[in-house]
Amino acid sequence: MLKTLHIIPTFSDNPAAANNRSVRALDYFDYIQIFPGDKSQHFTRIQQASGIRYEDMLFFDDEARNRNVQTELGVSFCLVRDGMTREEVDRGVWDWRKKMNITAVDKGQAIEDELSKYLKMGNTTNPAHLKPSSSRHSSQKPTTPSYKPPLTTHPSTTISETASFQGIHPISIGAGTVIHPRTKFLSFEGPIKIGDGCIIGEKSVIGGPQTSPTSSAPNPTISAIDTGSSTAPPAATTVTATILENSVSIGPLTTLNAGTHISSAATIDTSVVLGRRVRVGQHAKVCANCCIPDDGVVDHWVVIWGGVGGMGQGDAAGSRLQRRKRANGQHQQRSGEAGYAGAAVEKGRLGVLEKEREGLTKLIGAGGAGGGARRK
Repeated sequence: MLKTLHIIPTFSDNPAAANNRSVRALDYFDYIQIFPGDKSQHFTRIQQASGIRYEDMLFFDDEARNRNVQTELGVSFCLVRDGMTREEVDRGVWDWRKKMNITAVDKGQAIEDELSKYLKMGNTTNPAHLKPSSSRHSSQKPTTPSYKPPLTTHPSTTISETASFQGIHPISIGAGTVIHPRTKFLSFEGPIKIGDGCIIGEKSVIGGPQTSPTSSAPNPTISAIDTGSSTAPPAATTVTATILENSVSIGPLTTLNAGTHISSAATIDTSVVLGRRVRVGQHAKVCANCCIPDDGVVDHWVVIWGGVGGMGQGDAAGSRLQRRKRANGQHQQRSGEAGYAGAAVEKGRLGVLEKEREGLTKLIGAGGAGGGARRK
């Protein structure tokens, strides 16, 4: 809407916040409105509360299915794929001007005054960056280069249309893997290899942090720890390659830094951060909100939970990471059948994961126009 605009910086713009996990995206908002229902209902309530005409509203979104606000209400809709940039704002305002037949030069001051009025209503005092360029938008060129990596996908791979791929090294995705919306793949520091039957959660970052090919790698801020036993999964063939083997499940809002190697059937839960060159063994699990520092190792069949940093036991450990070995059935337990029961539970979990993947394939595929969410 032309009334106000909030652009939220990412953690990559604030290294201190990224290290401390002390700043959330929502902390950058001055005012938040949440309306239940669809986008049409959302803008209807905004119009009722503000009195602003629908035709004076400009809506930026990364989901094409929300274009109905344009046909139903007359709100100008601008589809963005890789987040809000100045170029996207200029493009949206330029399209809105053409829609409103505002092309005469002598109307430029009136447009600026109208924008200033709306921006003051939204507690924003600097509308200069919203002014459309004096030249045609088609002549504008991006200020930063766009890096599109070589991408190889299996025909049965399902990728949301809002997932993004950036970098200079190749990215390959195996058969049956499902990529949720707004997932980012960054291959600036090395190739990314995703195995068969994986699930990559919404808004995850694979291969981060985001950087340019000329940027130097940041110094690690957390000392490395060993979160398992001396037996570790095999190291990546190159120190910068990011590898996910078969049947790996990645939760939403998870960050896997460059060099991470996750072995088959491992589970990485919601909002986990894995540092550079972290290795996770087969059938291991890293629970929600854990942060594994650079060069950390999670052994096969090990569960990690707790917080950030080193290992500990008991109340004195605070937020330090905890671990335990899962029953895997490979060695007979004292109870007789406890180990074999653990193996049966894991087999059942993998069966449920397969059913979930099949359901997500249909759901995400239906979300794209004409099945466009599946890339071949």
